[in-house]
Amino acid sequence: MKHLIATATLSAAILMSASAPAYTIKGGVICNEIMAEHEIEDYRNMNRWWLLGYFTARNMYEDADVGYGIDDELIYDRAYKFCSANLDMNWDDAAYSVYNAMQ
Repeated sequence: MKHLIATATLSAAILMSASAPAYTIKGGVICNEIMAEHEIEDYRNMNRWWLLGYFTARNMYEDADVGYGIDDELIYDRAYKFCSANLDMNWDDAAYSVYNAMQ
């Protein structure tokens, strides 16, 4: 019974919390949508953080340090430019392209 109450309380707290854009998974977002989201600071930050997470995960997987010492905004700008030139592709395509170009 205690477990049920704790689970119900936690579920209610999650549902009642303020908007939770940080919980939105941003992989596979079409570049056209990235262009629209760029003007909204919260979404731009989410997209940047997703991109940096991609770099972190891939660096760990490949035992590399691609992007180390490079300003986060520069990495984001490169991915954004990729998307602006390839509107039919995805944000993860942009991450893949930028990462490979920086190797």
